[in-house]
Amino acid sequence: MSKEGGRGRRRLRMLIWLAIGFVLGTGLVIALLVGGCALLAGVGLVGAEAVLKSTDEDAEALRRKELEYEKALDADPKNWSDASVESMRFRDMEVKVSAVTVSGVADKGAFPRRRTLAVEISTRNCSASQVLRYSSWGGYRTTLDDGEGCKRGAEYRVSWEDNELQPGKSRTEELLFEEMEPRASTSELRLKLSLHEYGVQGHLRAKIPVSMVKKP
Repeated sequence: MSKEGGRGRRRLRMLIWLAIGFVLGTGLVIALLVGGCALLAGVGLVGAEAVLKSTDEDAEALRRKELEYEKALDADPKNWSDASVESMRFRDMEVKVSAVTVSGVADKGAFPRRRTLAVEISTRNCSASQVLRYSSWGGYRTTLDDGEGCKRGAEYRVSWEDNELQPGKSRTEELLFEEMEPRASTSELRLKLSLHEYGVQGHLRAKIPVSMVKKP
């Protein structure tokens, strides 16, 4: 065997080993990259879950604070208007309970149901020049409470055609509260009109004496 032939075979083996090393090294690098990406993704998911959990906890804490604040407002007599003699005010609007009527026929069956209560709300634009946006007072956020464990959200029959209230003009709307006919033991009803449609988290509050309720 010639010296040149021996050198050629050694070079070939060296090239083969270099190729094998390159393939193995490349595979190791790819494996490390994939493992690193997976680790980063895992850390990212854990971080995202932590952020979502923190957001949920913050939202729940905010809801609790809002409920506590609402209860504090409800507990203060100064926040309630007497519907028989007072109107409520919101910005340039005067809001008044103009009538309360028991609606429907009394159920005298084996399991009698209380009749629906219709509460008429009159809203007047007190501004001398500004046209106001008007929204219905109805919806589940508006409630009527008899103080004896019965509380209902409002259904509504709208008696207006557009959502603008001209200066000095009034609109009347009838809110319906199912099975809210006052009991013999009921002395007053508590109405909370939601301001949500006006972009405000809160209510107008009015106490309605039972003496205002008219029966058919």
